[in-house]
Amino acid sequence: MGTVAPPPSGTFSELVSAFYMIPYFYRDRTPIVGMDKKPQMYRLRHDVPEESNLPRYTQPSFDDIGALAVYPYFWASRPSGKGGGLYILEGEKKAVVVIQSTNANGIGIGGCWNWKAHGTTHTIHPAIVEEIEE
Repeated sequence: MGTVAPPPSGTFSELVSAFYMIPYFYRDRTPIVGMDKKPQMYRLRHDVPEESNLPRYTQPSFDDIGALAVYPYFWASRPSGKGGGLYILEGEKKAVVVIQSTNANGIGIGGCWNWKAHGTTHTIHPAIVEEIEE
């Protein structure tokens, strides 16, 4: 399993505690886990002081989990099938709220640049393309 991105300073772990974990799932709704069955791709939302410039979210690094570090967020409880449209939103929480309130399908991206395939500048992530085409 990958490790959480290293703290930006020695005070990070003193100032921050994990508030909750957002597990990631493949398009087929199976969790992204390692051989040890522990989550491999996830994001941690931290409870940081408002005045702090410490990160609110951390996740395993690309060095630890490769291209999974930019995998889109597919909520395991999203509706099946077509109809209702497909929303692509920045943020996992926003995706879940839109899916729940509209009963449409949705994809979350964990940052404004995570719609791209790794190592490209303008190629949409293949998992997003597959979801659109399905």
